[in-house]
Amino acid sequence: MAPTPSPPQRTSLLRKLLTARGRSLEITKAGWLFITLTILVGFAAINSGSNLLHILFGAQIGLVVMSGVLSEFVVKNARVSLKLGGRVHAGTDASLQVQITNQHARYPILAVSIEADDQRPHDGKIEAVVAFAVEPGETSNERSRVRCPQRGRHPLPPAVVATRFPFGLFVKRKFLPESQLVTVFPALVERASPHAPAFTADAQGAHILLRRGRSGDIYELREHRESDPSSVINWPASARLASLIVCEYEDNNQSSLILSLRRGRGGEEDFEHAVSVTGTAIVAEMRDRGIDVGLRYGDELVFPPSSGRSHEDAMLGFLSTVGLGAGA
Repeated sequence: MAPTPSPPQRTSLLRKLLTARGRSLEITKAGWLFITLTILVGFAAINSGSNLLHILFGAQIGLVVMSGVLSEFVVKNARVSLKLGGRVHAGTDASLQVQITNQHARYPILAVSIEADDQRPHDGKIEAVVAFAVEPGETSNERSRVRCPQRGRHPLPPAVVATRFPFGLFVKRKFLPESQLVTVFPALVERASPHAPAFTADAQGAHILLRRGRSGDIYELREHRESDPSSVINWPASARLASLIVCEYEDNNQSSLILSLRRGRGGEEDFEHAVSVTGTAIVAEMRDRGIDVGLRYGDELVFPPSSGRSHEDAMLGFLSTVGLGAGA
């Protein structure tokens, strides 16, 4: 089973109050220290009437305002695109391509990061990435990692565009819209060794079938099809039946494997384990042993034995939603 992810961080009441219109503002420790110092200077300037303290107080207020303006410039002009770099298996880190484009035509954006949004609850996780400088009109391509704890069809974990530019007093965040649904394949279970069986009898059965080919013993006789070569025609049988008859042979060099998964309900521990073991068996048998694999769910043969990446993806896609709602 996939490890239980850590719960999202609690957000402070002040940060919630400073959240509006797709933006949030968080005051850092350095920011609190600077604000406290600014307030003290302001009281001292009022009580003493010193022009120097008034100038210093005005400069500090100016830095706070400048920090807000520049941080808004960064998050406003950063356009972000998230794209998976491959398959996503539940509970396993997957590659995530992050594109950060500077939409401004004249000025660069500095110190912009893409990180998980801890204000919108989600069990998934996105690893933070930072682009230190993106020139006007250019795109920075970064690599991150994403983890989704549950199989099924889900959006990616929520993320934000964040910056601490220019002085690190505040963290300005812009919420990214929810991504399109992605298919999260079942979690893969660990095997004792690469050559150990990927399936267990208590989870599902495995049936070894002889694959049809053009060598070995005759498997069956059937009527001729246009795609059949003349070499497989059984002429004596064709003469007796007054119709072209061809032979199907057993291929003794390669076998086909059908994995059988018992019907169940998503969320049940035993069924989720069986789904994970079946998914692991599909990946291991097709890649490590290079044999054709099929899938039976209950009494129904959902996928006849076949090979190829598309067939593997189709079976894993079926397992990603089996037992969940409409896919039960």
